Amino acid sequence: YMTWTPIGKTSVAAFKGSFDGNGHKISGMNVSDKDNSVYAYYGLFGCLDDAEVKNLTVEGEIYCGETSGYAGGIAGSAVGNTTVENCANAALISAKAGVSVGGIVGKCRKSSDIGYGNDDNTVKFINCVNKGVIFMSGEDKSISSEGTAGGIVGFSKNCVQFENCANFADVTGANIAAGICGDPGSSQGNMHPYFKSCYNTGSISGVQGAYAIY
Repeated sequence: YMTWTPIGKTSVAAFKGSFDGNGHKISGMNVSDKDNSVYAYYGLFGCLDDAEVKNLTVEGEIYCGETSGYAGGIAGSAVGNTTVENCANAALISAKAGVSVGGIVGKCRKSSDIGYGNDDNTVKFINCVNKGVIFMSGEDKSISSEGTAGGIVGFSKNCVQFENCANFADVTGANIAAGICGDPGSSQGNMHPYFKSCYNTGSISGVQGAYAIY
């Protein structure tokens, strides 16, 4: 595996552009080094901010050894109005309790991330697939914890929308675990969370609960 430093490794230096993988696959990716910030970001991208990523598959291994952070195959976090389309994760993703973990994105946030509000923010996932095992160690029994796990997204403090997304791998969560999204967030202005034509075939296990979709 090649050691990989995430593109746009934190929210302060986030990736704000458009990335088209043209159907290519990135193999042997290894993301495991702490980025020395309060929250650690693990993925091909660290943080996506009003960005677009499409037509890409990642393989390898992602490990977050911190007790707080974000881990996902495509990105640790996605902020504001971001779209991830035609992307797949086949990387093994593992983390400790307290981390937001998703096969595609760990956590989705509003641009300001100050509570839930009326900003018209949403993160869209279209034709995204997870084939990589997600495993969280330890137990987190806090009902309000962000440390949830999902085949596509772990936790959202934004509006998230899913179309034609699927999870085929096992998901083990230290808190809540779900095949598609551990916590889908809430409406933001005129944007509302929804799941359209999504399904799960993986085995889902969570300390606080396990759900096929969310």
